[in-house]
Amino acid sequence: YTEELFTLLRNSLTKLLKKKLTQKYIIILDREDASSRKLENVDEILINLRDKFPKETFIKWNSRRDQKNLEETMILFNQAKALISPH
Repeated sequence: YTEELFTLLRNSLTKLLKKKLTQKYIIILDREDASSRKLENVDEILINLRDKFPKETFIKWNSRRDQKNLEETMILFNQAKALISPH
């Protein structure tokens, strides 16, 4: 890792921490294109969660498909009430 990368990360984190963000999403990490540790039934999980928690907003997020810059990704994850992903 380069010093430039750490500086970018530190500056992004500093800006993010100054913002007051509300937690409003439940994010499901979709690793459909991964070779391991992927959820086989993400869509079924989403259907069941939406039925059980109709007032919640769910986001199915894939790091390759939903490419955002570092700051946008940090803001999105900072607004998450919960993250669901394979371990």
